[in-house]
Amino acid sequence: MWEFLVAETDRLDRILRGHTGPGAEWLSRQAWDTLIQKGNVRVEGKRAPKAGAQVEKGSKITVHFPTYPLGLLPAARPATLVWGGLEEGFGFFCKESGLSSHPLFPWEQDTFANQVVTFLAGSKVDFANLAERPKLEGGLFQRLDFYTSGLLGVAFTPQKKKEFRERITKGDLEKEYLAIVKNALERPGKQILFFGPSGAERVKVTLEAEKQGAEAVELIVEVLAESAGNALVKVKTRQGQRHVVRAGLAALGCPLLGDKLYDGGDALAHYHLHASALRMPLLPELKVSPPKSFLESCTALGLHLAE
Repeated sequence: MWEFLVAETDRLDRILRGHTGPGAEWLSRQAWDTLIQKGNVRVEGKRAPKAGAQVEKGSKITVHFPTYPLGLLPAARPATLVWGGLEEGFGFFCKESGLSSHPLFPWEQDTFANQVVTFLAGSKVDFANLAERPKLEGGLFQRLDFYTSGLLGVAFTPQKKKEFRERITKGDLEKEYLAIVKNALERPGKQILFFGPSGAERVKVTLEAEKQGAEAVELIVEVLAESAGNALVKVKTRQGQRHVVRAGLAALGCPLLGDKLYDGGDALAHYHLHASALRMPLLPELKVSPPKSFLESCTALGLHLAE
């Protein structure tokens, strides 16, 4: 349990993110929001109403945690390496669908980052310390959403993490996805969309430029198969904005089928998005096949995926 007094009047979420007590470096903004929603954060003994609540100077904040060790716990099995390794200082792995990229809290261990810790067992790599706050990100220089499967990059040294982050920012990494969408795109090809400032759970995307903080994103969309109002598409992009494919396809009128956040309906239990290929100068082209669940949904929908 943490207990401290507020130094200056401010929003609750900002106070918590600025807290420097032991273990605070392990918690992200999303983790704090989750703790507030679950009632683990109390102000003057009362449950905090919301993250944006104003808290007065001198107020006592109490945060209730389970007992846990500080660190990234190993998972039951290691991550699946596709290319690279300890000698190269980085690796590209295949993440499963239905798996978070990294944990929100140190006591969780069923995520991709935990699987990487298991992969590194016996090595001298201190995976958690490759990240700043939150340290649970470890050496990940990419992220994939919970139901998104496929290629995910990981650094094993601080230098490699910095290098890949810079290369991704410059647009050196081309990512290719396969997606099952609701409705077929009327005009496939290059698409320019405008992503609004991030912050809310659902990302704001428009087809017309916005004046305040909008960022242009390029997607190249190819329709591979169509059946009964649904389609299988290939999407290429060099951008890394949050929900770049999910929100982008939704703005184009063909959200991922089953993606409830972006109005994809409930025809599927969850959406299917697969990071199938990566291309970057000085690296070989990397490819991984979609998981069995992706292929089964294609078959059930009458969408044929050519080899």
